[in-house]
This record gives sequence, C-alpha cells and structure tokens, in this order.
Amino acid sequence: GSNDMIELLYKYTHPRNWCRFFGKENWSIRFTPPKELNDPYDCYPYVYDDNSELDIEELKKIERDIEYYKILEEQYSVIPNKKMSYDDFIKYVNENYDYILKALISNKKLYKKYAKETIDYMVSNYGVLSLTDSHDNVLMWSHYADSHKGFVIGIDRNAKVIRDKLREVKYTSIRPKISYQEILRDKYDFSIKSSVWSYEKEFRAVTNLNYSPEIDWIDIKNGIAKLDKNIVCSITFGAAMTETEVDDKCKETSV
Repeated sequence: GSNDMIELLYKYTHPRNWCRFFGKENWSIRFTPPKELNDPYDCYPYVYDDNSELDIEELKKIERDIEYYKILEEQYSVIPNKKMSYDDFIKYVNENYDYILKALISNKKLYKKYAKETIDYMVSNYGVLSLTDSHDNVLMWSHYADSHKGFVIGIDRNAKVIRDKLREVKYTSIRPKISYQEILRDKYDFSIKSSVWSYEKEFRAVTNLNYSPEIDWIDIKNGIAKLDKNIVCSITFGAAMTETEVDDKCKETSV
C-alpha cells in the first residue's frame, strides 16, 4: 500500500466487554498484568543458574537509564529534606546503590531471591495489551470473541499509546527459560510464548503500570487506559451477531 495507509493491529474481544471499550464517559482499553493472562506459563519462564559471573560495572550501566532517574526524581520530589541538591541526591543514591549491588552479587542466595522477586514484580506491575495483525482469524474469533458473537477493534499501530511499546511475539516449542544472572542483566522478555499459540500472530504492547506518564489512565491498578477515539480505525462485528444486536450495541454507546 501507499505510505499514507494506516497500518492496523487488531483486538479480539468478548461481547460483554463492549461497554468497557465504548463507555458513555470514556472509551478504554486494558493492559492486563501477566498474572491474569490465559496461559499460566506466559511471562513465567523457567529460571535457572547459568553460573556466569556478574559484572558490577555492567549492572550499574543498566540501572542508569532515563526511567531510573525519572523514578528517582519522583521519589526525590516527595522527600522533606530539600537541603541536599538534586545532583548530590543522585550521587548519594548511586553510592549506596553500588554498595547494595556489591552485596547482592557477592551472595548467590540473595540474588536468586532478588531475581525471583523481580519476576513477581514484573508480572504484577506491568501490563500487556495483546493484539494481532489479522481481523479474520477464525480461531481467534472462536477463542476470544465468543464464537463470532463478539467484535474486533482495529487500532492504528503508530498511536502514541502503543507505538514505542510494541513487540512481536516469538514462539517456542519448549518452555521459555532465563537465568538468575540474565534477570539481573535486565534480559527478562515479555514476548516469548509457547508455539501452541503461534496461530495468534501476536503483537503485544508492554508497559510499566507504575511508570507510564504518556498514558491517560482511568484505573491504573487494573491497567485500564483511555482509548483515544481517533486511533480506532475499524470495528468488525462477529458473523454470529444479528443486525439488530449490532444496532443495539451502537445505540448503547457513542459508536
């Protein structure tokens, strides 16, 4: 197609979710915490010890990304003691952080515990929005859209709410695995699934529910975000819906 064609990704959904997507007050979409996904192994890799050495300099680099400092800045803004300058505060935190890291990587029992806690944090505090590149996948219509009685929403894949968060899911015939050491190196991956799900051709947008200021949240704890009407480019109704049901759904809301 031409460059000005909008590329869409699609969300298959059950008819009972109509009013949540297209509410009278707001349209909304959900970034679901991984612990609530339908595959119990999704985002829960097998964790093992690869016996590699952890390099403190490498670990320090990982934590010093922009998000880390922004979170620190938020923490700092609520600290009552303002005598310390911001730069001194960063220095203070990093000096202590180095000490914590040294303590952590010198004690395998401790960093194994930390790695497990990291996964627990990820699956509770991140949200996953599952999308696909096709609106006519018969299995998807059966599984996710109540046997063709639901609907499929087409969303502009370049919309701000998902653009920088999208990952194409990779499928594997064995359970995904990750080492304790890789978790500490920040290699945890939300986008690997069992190949039994490969028919979904999934793209997922992943976000940290505690730190996504670019998203307009309605209920951040449950990952429910405002859906800008301008990015919804199509709505496809299931083949098992009658015209009357379609009309009723459209009248119920502002579609």
